[in-house]
Amino acid sequence: MIKALFRRHASQLWKFMIAGGSGAIIDFSLLNLLSVGAGLDPRFANIFSTLISSLAVFLINKFFAFRHRQGNAGKQAMRFAMAYALAYFLNVAFTALFITIGVYLLPQVALPIISNLSKAAAIGAVMFWNYFLLHSFVFRQKKNNMPEVVTAGV
Repeated sequence: MIKALFRRHASQLWKFMIAGGSGAIIDFSLLNLLSVGAGLDPRFANIFSTLISSLAVFLINKFFAFRHRQGNAGKQAMRFAMAYALAYFLNVAFTALFITIGVYLLPQVALPIISNLSKAAAIGAVMFWNYFLLHSFVFRQKKNNMPEVVTAGV
């Protein structure tokens, strides 16, 4: 039983990491497109890149990592939004903090490099929080070990 539980979590964690990696690619691409390509401040561009990549991560986790096709997608999206609200603010705050520290401590390093390193550090900082919430709150599986009781109506 413990082996099966470990195997399930290990498999889900790998798939979660693939989903997160895909989200990170989207996030970094948009961050760089908006900050380097469009000239927006990376702290501002990060707000949009994080929101859009979060939507992609929800869909990838729902259908790939947790394979939670049943249930109300709207309710799952609402739980995902609640779970990721704090993660989102932590991600944005950590990224902005790390960019500010990087600019101060490493003035000779280009801002896009500092922005990308800061974003990577922020993603890593909130990864396990996100997995725990997705597994236990957003895409939790119902434990239905009890036999269904059928009652006749009068």
